[in-house]
Amino acid sequence: MRKAINKGLQVFFIILLSVTATAKDYPLRHFTVADGLPSNEVYHVFQDSKGYIWFGTDNGVARYDGDEFRVYTKRDGLTDNTVFEIFEDCKEQIWFIGIAGQ
Repeated sequence: MRKAINKGLQVFFIILLSVTATAKDYPLRHFTVADGLPSNEVYHVFQDSKGYIWFGTDNGVARYDGDEFRVYTKRDGLTDNTVFEIFEDCKEQIWFIGIAGQ
């Protein structure tokens, strides 16, 4: 009985080591104002169904396409430049919730 348990533990650790050895390291990217963000104060990050990454900041919303940022502010139709939350509805429309809750 003891021999079977030891054998089972050995198999478990071999499987665990093989899974750990093949784990991938994903590169992390740190964005700042120098990269195109409208502010370094980011409240929400969201990836939509098309793959764009949206950043809600205290100075507008930034959409990242993998290469560059496009910034949206009140001049582009936002109700407020401070955006706390971003989400996508079933029609793939992107919505923003600003400081006033609109």
